[in-house]
Formats: sequence, C-alpha cells, structure tokens
Amino acid sequence: MKVLLVDDSPVQLALLRSWIEQDPAMKVVGVAASGLEAVQLTAELKPDVIALDLFMPEMDGFKVTERIMQEHPTPILLLTVSEQHATLSKDAHHSGAITVMLKPTPDDAQNIQKFRETLKVVAKIKMVRRHTVKPIAPQSKVSFPYQAVLIAASTGGPPILQTILSQLPEHFPLPVVIVQHIAQGFEMSLINWLQTSCLLPIHLAREGMELKKGVYLAPSGTHLELLHKHGKVVLHLSHHAPVRGHRPSANMLFDSATRLLGGNLIAIQLTGMGEDGASGLKAIRDAGGFTIAQDEKSSTVFGMPQAAIKLGAAQHVLSPEEIPRKLKEILGLQP
Repeated sequence: MKVLLVDDSPVQLALLRSWIEQDPAMKVVGVAASGLEAVQLTAELKPDVIALDLFMPEMDGFKVTERIMQEHPTPILLLTVSEQHATLSKDAHHSGAITVMLKPTPDDAQNIQKFRETLKVVAKIKMVRRHTVKPIAPQSKVSFPYQAVLIAASTGGPPILQTILSQLPEHFPLPVVIVQHIAQGFEMSLINWLQTSCLLPIHLAREGMELKKGVYLAPSGTHLELLHKHGKVVLHLSHHAPVRGHRPSANMLFDSATRLLGGNLIAIQLTGMGEDGASGLKAIRDAGGFTIAQDEKSSTVFGMPQAAIKLGAAQHVLSPEEIPRKLKEILGLQP
C-alpha cells in the first residue's frame, strides 16, 4: 500500500514515516511539507492513501483535500492534534476526506496501531472526481476557540521570549501571559528590553488587571493566576508558598487557566531547569488545548521542555523560530 505523508513539521513527518514503515504491508512513497507540494506529488506518485495534516500554512487540510478530489481523487485521512477539531467530520466529508483522527503520540502504542489500521481502511475506499465542491462552512476558514497563550520559561528564557514575541504581529488577537523565573527586581528591565523588539504592549501583571490583548509578565516572588470577576477574566497575584521552589509557578498559572478556560488555551514550555509547568501543560493538553515544547537543540537547559515531553504534554516540539510561525498558522494569521 503506497502512502503519501503531508505535514509542515519535519519531526511529525519522521514519526509518521517510522510508524507506517513498521508495517510491511505499507510503504511511504513520498512526503510533502505543503499543500501545493501534496497536490503535485499526488499526481506524480499516485498513492493509495494520503495522511494529511489539517493545519498547514497557505492551504489547510480541507483546501488541499478539495484540490486533490477535483484533480486526482485519492482516499485521504486528515490528522490533527486537537481533540475538538478531530470531531469536524462534517467539514471533512464536505471537502472529500474520509475521516479525521488525532495524531498519535510517540508513547501511545495503541493509537499508533489505530493510525495504521485506519490508513488501511481508508485506502480501500473508492474515490470519484469532484467537479463541484460544497462550501466547508459559512466561512472559509476553520474557527479557533483559543482565548489566551501561556508561556513558561526559566534559565535561558529571555532571548527565546524575544525571538517569539518579536515575530508576533501588532494585530495578534490573543493575550500572552508569561511566567519567567527571574531574580526579583529585574522584571522591568526585562520588559523594557523585550519591548524594543515587540509590537505588542508588555505589562507587569497587577492584581485585578483585566486580561486583554497584549503581553503580561508575572512579577517575581508572586504567583500569577487567572480568575473570573464580574464576567471578565482578570489576573490574580498571590503569595502562597513556592511550588517546588518556584514563585511564580508556571503550574499555578497553567492550572488556574485550565480551570477557567478549559481547552481554549495555547501553552508553551520553554527552556529551563527542573520541571515547572510540565504537569500544567499536560492538563491543558488533556483538556483539548494546543501545546508546544521547545526543542533540545535550542534550549539552554532542556529540563522543563524534556519533563513536558516525557509526560506526553507537548503536541509539538519546535525551535524558537518555528513557535511564532505555528501560532500564526493555527490562528489563521498571515505568515
């Protein structure tokens, strides 16, 4: 069975290829990193089935599927990291895909096997050319429910924060809340430095501050949490005991946000010593949020990202340069 893989992440492509090639009945005949490349390789390689990432720049999985169904009808399995979007079967069928499923994680042997079996089932379905395609929905883009971006960082974090924040556009639609372990009294220096390259306003978090668009940094020596007050999401500062030596604690922020907003969160675990934020990141992923960990090569200290990865909390492991691109991609912003 000939399989074409389509994903803009080299890491995901490598994982998917390794899982498929563990089965002697399947062979990866090509990989594509973009929708346009996927359409071209489908015509050239004539695969039996395509495993296609739902969220990609320029052309998302639905648009790629529409093109393929019009030009080179091929059974398609859409893959997503979001449990919410894994239920978009109506949109999948309108575009011509057979079904949508969650991407397996490396530590989940049961879902890896389910992925292989689903590919085999999908490959057997006979496809016909679609000359006209029904609209996916009243609007052309997938809507995203995310309400905030949360970031945890420690040793080596400031330059990584600068890389990420400097690439976010002035119209970035979500508030960004940061826990950076830093010596007390240096917060304003960090804010002033970050502000020189960031188009978004950066605030030192204050008690009762309403969470709006912009960037918020937790004060050192104080926990930062999210609360509902008078129908608004506000920042809450507390002096509870340090959590595993940390105050502010990323886990305190992540856990409070999960209680308040459920899976409507994007959370990022950056370089740092220890494991602060790992369990909170896992809770966000389990609730249906979108989670990222920094890759080992770019981490000054790989402790915090590694702890998150070991817990199965990170859906994507990305470099600092890839993180803002992924944020803009999943929010449907221009690259």
